[in-house]
Amino acid sequence: MKKGEKTKNLILAQSLQLFSKNGFSGTSVRDLSSSVGLRESAIYNHFSSKKAILAEIFEKFGQSTAGLNLLDDELINMLNKPQKFMQTFSEKLLRKWGDIEEIHFFNLVLKENGTEINGIKISVNSLLEDAQKVWVMIFTEMTNHKFIKKGSPEIFANEFIAPLFFIRMKFLLDEDNIDLKSAIKQANEHTEFFWESIKR
Repeated sequence: MKKGEKTKNLILAQSLQLFSKNGFSGTSVRDLSSSVGLRESAIYNHFSSKKAILAEIFEKFGQSTAGLNLLDDELINMLNKPQKFMQTFSEKLLRKWGDIEEIHFFNLVLKENGTEINGIKISVNSLLEDAQKVWVMIFTEMTNHKFIKKGSPEIFANEFIAPLFFIRMKFLLDEDNIDLKSAIKQANEHTEFFWESIKR
């Protein structure tokens, strides 16, 4: 990795951490430069503004937090075993959400929920909607292939992902008190319970 790229990534990581802790408006470019150990002018060598930093953060994390990028071939091949698929995907998703930068991103969204900054609409609802789209696609495929009983993929998606977000908020919100083990345990219990309602 080139030095300039490394510095840019460091600025992004520190910005994400400060935005999640103090909010976007509560964090100055001076705060950012101090945390990275650079002059303010050096920040502008990499980003045109603080808003440009926020835009890049959302470009990086906004879509990926729904877990679409976790759907690799190995996982897709489990679709014909829906309970196993849901359990495995949920565990991968929770492990992703337990990553420190994902925790900072989610806290940033919670802190700035309902605001619009430089055309970026920040809301928890948008994260839920992105996750819903992924799971609607999954449950549509499962229904079409008759791996699960016939029903509304939208309702299945809502019923399945809402508890996962609750588990996320309960166990993976405080970076100093991450309890991934309990999160995975509750997600597995949720999957077992949910499976009874959709199995053929």
